[in-house]
Amino acid sequence: MSVTAQDVIDGAADLCNIKAVGESLTATDYTDCRRRLNNFVKLLNNQSLVSAFVAREVWPLIADRGVYTIGPGGDFDTTRPFELEGAAILQNPTISTAYTLAAASPANGTFTVATDVTSVFTSGSVVVVAGGANDGNYTVVSSVFGANTVISVAEVVPSSTVTTTTIQAFTSGSSTIEIPRSIFTDDSWQAIQVKSLSNSLATGVYFNATYARDLAIIQLWPIPNIATNALVLYRRNTLATFADLATTSYAVPPGFEELLEYGLAERLLTPYAVKDEMVRADILRGSMRAMAIVKRTNVKPADMPIDPAWTHDRRGYYNINTSSGG
Repeated sequence: MSVTAQDVIDGAADLCNIKAVGESLTATDYTDCRRRLNNFVKLLNNQSLVSAFVAREVWPLIADRGVYTIGPGGDFDTTRPFELEGAAILQNPTISTAYTLAAASPANGTFTVATDVTSVFTSGSVVVVAGGANDGNYTVVSSVFGANTVISVAEVVPSSTVTTTTIQAFTSGSSTIEIPRSIFTDDSWQAIQVKSLSNSLATGVYFNATYARDLAIIQLWPIPNIATNALVLYRRNTLATFADLATTSYAVPPGFEELLEYGLAERLLTPYAVKDEMVRADILRGSMRAMAIVKRTNVKPADMPIDPAWTHDRRGYYNINTSSGG
């Protein structure tokens, strides 16, 4: 489902009885409501259970460099993450030529290249989009090759704007091995005494959630002294803020239309002087219900780690099937 800011604002204004169905707000009110809508989207992005999925992004590394910025316009040009869900080293990947995007469709979840690039954007490969509103990494679901190549991706395509935007594909070279790496906590990073140590493979990643210029910091340790590998980052996907009122459509997960409408309506009650108690109560109930449904849907099971010390004795590892030492 794709929506514009005006779709959400009109729906919220109807819920509040600020306007009649089919009427329009003033230009000033639309500007104010879009600002409040974007503030609500930013607040949603701070809540982990609002995220519908975890994105996998692959980034090339530079030899003897351990510090990278991540965020719009950064070394890793993508949405600034709030935290990392996981990290890994991808051995020996290669990256394709950069192709200019001809079109992007939030409604269909596709990118289009105006040429036949058979065998490049294959199912399961990771593509890097750079230079526009869709900056980031995407996983290819399928591609239709021909005079135009239409690439379907698993992730949300935020915008239909493709001016000066390019797309490249990561493919596997001589190896397809992805080696999981640890994510350092603040304490464990502080405890590393020689932060300039170098090696061919980093053993851990430290994420420093700075927000200067909307960029966070990624630090690798030890510092990789080769450039033949790539860094894989797993992060919560976030919702895009609305850059305009009605020009750009943004894809949102199923059910988020109601969450956005009721959430914005709740934020319009006081500044737009909605006095009707029945309307206020209905909006508050609807906002809480939509938030609860979205969060409940996004709860995912997690693997439970167990310290081997709890399951080991002198005879070997504890066997949960026999209730005895191995």
